[in-house]
Amino acid sequence: MCSHKTVYLEPNKNFKKRSSFYFAGLDLDFDENQNLLVKRIIDQQNEDLKKVKIGAKVTQINDFEAKELLNPENLKKLKESKESKDLIIEQGDQSLRISI
Repeated sequence: MCSHKTVYLEPNKNFKKRSSFYFAGLDLDFDENQNLLVKRIIDQQNEDLKKVKIGAKVTQINDFEAKELLNPENLKKLKESKESKDLIIEQGDQSLRISI
């Protein structure tokens, strides 16, 4: 005898949230306020990235403001770009500019 069961799924608060992504040796993620934050530093060999702390806020990557990267097309353009990656990162009361 086989019983059929039906499962209903409903989107929760994370449904529309952009997933985290890897970029320039960093694992980045948007928080609930759409701030782009550093979750993890993957490239441990890069001297500039050693200055970055977990939880630092990325405000700009190249010509894109962080919020513009919520658009998948902009993120795709940025990842496909061959030019160097310029990041502006705020942590504490200081602002860092890193080129990778």
